[in-house]
Amino acid sequence: MRDKLSNAAQGIAEFLPARERRLFDRLAEESAEVIVFGSRATEVHSKVSDLDIFCIGLSERFKSTRLDIVSRKPSEVEDLKWLGSELAGHIAAYGIVIRGRGDWRSATNLSEAAISRKERRVIALVDGLWTYWDRIHPEFRRKHLTTIRREVQRLQLLVAGVAVPPSPTLDHRWKNEYEAAEKWARSVRTIKTSGAGARDRLLRTTDLIIPQRH
Repeated sequence: MRDKLSNAAQGIAEFLPARERRLFDRLAEESAEVIVFGSRATEVHSKVSDLDIFCIGLSERFKSTRLDIVSRKPSEVEDLKWLGSELAGHIAAYGIVIRGRGDWRSATNLSEAAISRKERRVIALVDGLWTYWDRIHPEFRRKHLTTIRREVQRLQLLVAGVAVPPSPTLDHRWKNEYEAAEKWARSVRTIKTSGAGARDRLLRTTDLIIPQRH
C-alpha cells in the first residue's frame, strides 16, 4: 500500500513547489483518507490550476495558489450536514481516492439546505456587484459576472440532484451546449428573493451575463 500510495502521490503532486509538496507528502502518509478532487481529478485543469485535496483524520486547512487542502474528522463525514453538502457530492462523484476507501461517498445525498445556501450565495454576489458597480474596474466586473454565472449553473445542478463538476466543465457547457443560456435564465427566475429590489438586481445581472456566452 505504501509503495502504491507513493507512486500515485508523486504523479499527482509533481508540479507543486517544495513547501506545498512536503505538506502534501505528509498528509498523504498520515491521513486516514486522501482524495484528490476538482479540475485535476477530472483532467480539465490548466497549467495554473491548483491541486484540491480532501483529507480525513488530520485537522489541516491550507490554501495557496497551488494547493488547497480541506479536512474533516472521521465523525464529521458521517454527519448528514456534510453528506448533503455540495462539496461532499462533488468529491463523491469526481474525487480520486489515493489513500483509504472512501466508503462514506455512497451515503451522500444533496440536501435542500445546500440548495438554500447556494441561492443565498447568488443573491449576495448580485447585491455586492451592484453595490460597488460604479467603483470597480470593468475587468473585475467581468470576473464577478462569471462567478455569478457559475454559481447559478451550480444551483441548477443542485436542484436537479446532480453533483457539481469543476469550473472548467461548467464553462465548457456554457459555451457549447445548446439552449444552455435559455435554461440558465429560467433558473435565475426561480431564485427566491426578499423583495422587488433584489429581484430587479438579479434580472439586470442576467441581462449582462447572457450576452457573454458568445
